[in-house]
Amino acid sequence: MESIKGTTKGSDLYEKVSGCIDRMKLPWSKLVNGTTDGSPNRTGKNAGLLKRIQDKVKENYPEGEVIFLHCVIHQEALCKNVLSLDHVMKAVVKLVNFVRLRRLNHRQFIQFLEVIGADHHDLLYNVHWLSLGKVFKRVWELKLEADSFLENMGKAVDFPELRDSDWLCDFTFPVDNFAHLNELNMKLQGKGVFVPELYSNVNTIRAKLTLFSKQMISHLFSHFPTLRTLDVSHAQALRYNKSLTDLHGEFFH
Repeated sequence: MESIKGTTKGSDLYEKVSGCIDRMKLPWSKLVNGTTDGSPNRTGKNAGLLKRIQDKVKENYPEGEVIFLHCVIHQEALCKNVLSLDHVMKAVVKLVNFVRLRRLNHRQFIQFLEVIGADHHDLLYNVHWLSLGKVFKRVWELKLEADSFLENMGKAVDFPELRDSDWLCDFTFPVDNFAHLNELNMKLQGKGVFVPELYSNVNTIRAKLTLFSKQMISHLFSHFPTLRTLDVSHAQALRYNKSLTDLHGEFFH
């Protein structure tokens, strides 16, 4: 095991990996498998770590073929990419950035929440896949307060999504969906968890997604409590059904 300092480009990672292999005098021809979390600096098709490793193995053993796998612990983060959330994500990030990245806005927003006695005292600011579920949920819980704050500042026109029923519906779907994925993520973390248990947890979420998909078509939202608070059209239910089906397919793959 070696730590890496400075940049972590594919070339940097490869330099560390190849250095370890060479120092330990391990034959590249014996390398048959690699497992990563799927980040671009590892999986980039031109300059990623895996591409460089594959080229090195081929150089030493032309018939060699390295099998690359995606780490099961990070699989749920990868699967979120099939949910087509760009229009939701952009609006949420824009709102969070408006409040959190401007000191005056942030201070005024906190004061506003204190004055009105809101259940939460701030928006979360950690917008990457593994924390996105928590961010979405907090924004949803503070959507009315945020809208009132923006109205007071004369900025409500810049965030029309907060008053768009269709967008709000599209927003609640991932709020609930991420809750299920984050629950899985917690089960995949920590020490003393063996591969059979990890595999069982992934199979469980696959079975749940099949059930959720069927229920979505029938407008049964017992497992989507936030979505259940809104009027969901048939067209929207079909789109959410497709997202769940695609997510199931990604886990299956």
